[in-house]
Amino acid sequence: MTRALELTSEWPVPTVAAAVSRRGEVLDTIGPTDRAFRIASLGKTLVAWACLVGVEEGIVSLDDPVGPDDGHHRTLRHLLSHAGGYGFDAGDNISAPERRRMYGNFGIEVAADHLATAAAMPFAEYLQLGVLDPLAMRSTEVRGSPAYGIWSRRRPPSSDS
Repeated sequence: MTRALELTSEWPVPTVAAAVSRRGEVLDTIGPTDRAFRIASLGKTLVAWACLVGVEEGIVSLDDPVGPDDGHHRTLRHLLSHAGGYGFDAGDNISAPERRRMYGNFGIEVAADHLATAAAMPFAEYLQLGVLDPLAMRSTEVRGSPAYGIWSRRRPPSSDS
């Protein structure tokens, strides 16, 4: 067993699974690698990536005004960098945009909604087509909030890899 997997086995969590791979070949695994796990806040990175694909495609701009019209000029850039001034899980105005970086779910969810509206498709579908499919992440899906409700599992080997 590789040292990385050995260390993973010591994490203080009920269930852990991991794999070591090189060039698409799985070299070693630990735990139930066929089980789906919530990838939690990695969803925020996937939302940002999908939004950047949208920027590249011309569907959205990082300077798009986003969020409620409450007197603050928030942009997609603010939300993706956690500088929109929102609270963690609610649309509370904690500060004006660009004043503080406050890690949270709400701004990421608003960013995902903005992309979905601009693309005229559900965010989960855009994420699948724009990010997950090109990465062959066919066993990853949005189950709830895109900020923290994305689940993924290791895809079993198949002939269409």
